[in-house]
Amino acid sequence: SLEGIFGNKPAWIGIAIVVALQLAFTYLPWLQNWFGTADVSLAAWGRIALGGLAILLLVEAEKALMARLRRRA
Repeated sequence: SLEGIFGNKPAWIGIAIVVALQLAFTYLPWLQNWFGTADVSLAAWGRIALGGLAILLLVEAEKALMARLRRRA
């Protein structure tokens, strides 16, 4: 439900903070020097997003299958 997705404001604040820190870690030159990281290309972000989507779909398919098997038992 939309309430389930948008109803937890502290969770969204936490997600925003983590995303901001991740972007800073990845793209700020002084953090790149400190941690030895490099920029991530747009193509790499696309592969990351597709990989995440694939994992999400697999987990959701497993959950649906397990629910279906429990209903039969």
